[in-house]
Amino acid sequence: MSESATSLASFPFLGRSEFTIACQAFVNRVNACGDLSRLGWTGVRFDYQDGEPVLVIYKTVDGLASRTLHREEQDGATCHKHGEAEDDTTEIEPEDDPEVLVRQPNIRPRLQVEYSVLLSPTYQVPVLYFLLHGPFPKGPEGLDFIYDCLVPAQYRSELKDVGVMGGISIGHHPISNFPAYFVHPCNTPDALRAVAGRSEPTAETYLFLWLGLVGNGVSLHVPSELLTNKSDQ
Repeated sequence: MSESATSLASFPFLGRSEFTIACQAFVNRVNACGDLSRLGWTGVRFDYQDGEPVLVIYKTVDGLASRTLHREEQDGATCHKHGEAEDDTTEIEPEDDPEVLVRQPNIRPRLQVEYSVLLSPTYQVPVLYFLLHGPFPKGPEGLDFIYDCLVPAQYRSELKDVGVMGGISIGHHPISNFPAYFVHPCNTPDALRAVAGRSEPTAETYLFLWLGLVGNGVSLHVPSELLTNKSDQ
């Protein structure tokens, strides 16, 4: 029996060495899949940052749609605002004016999400931190954007009410010290116990179970390809 298939000492809690084994087993399963695009991710890596084991997953998502007004539409609005006279003799219906018909399409900017999985020394369970790279609101509006952009509708009320998956908080990343969002781990142990039931998760299966609870709430789904180990067939 491999080390990653041994039972955990005190599930749902993890020691540092067990977390390291879990991360390495996760990356090995990802590497066995080959093409990351099949998983919907753009990158996965495991390394040590400031001496701490960290699992990092990257993916891209669509931001909120934005619409840029036609230049003439903006100019017309400006003229009307300043009370300038309109020429009634040259009125053109919008549907007859090809210039008016030309519009910028809705643009959904692509954002890169950087998910970091670290072990909480306080709760002794993994914690999911995430950063967005790209155009998005900062400050208080940023959290609303996170819920609109990353949190599926079925999870929003539960996360906002700090349900069984915890709630989304803003703090400093424990390694980079940059402001980051994270799913608070206060309820993670109880949720893991409830989902696992009488089964005995191993270091290899732990992160899949954990991601199914925590990751789904912020668009970090467990791809089905990772749940089938070719070596098991």
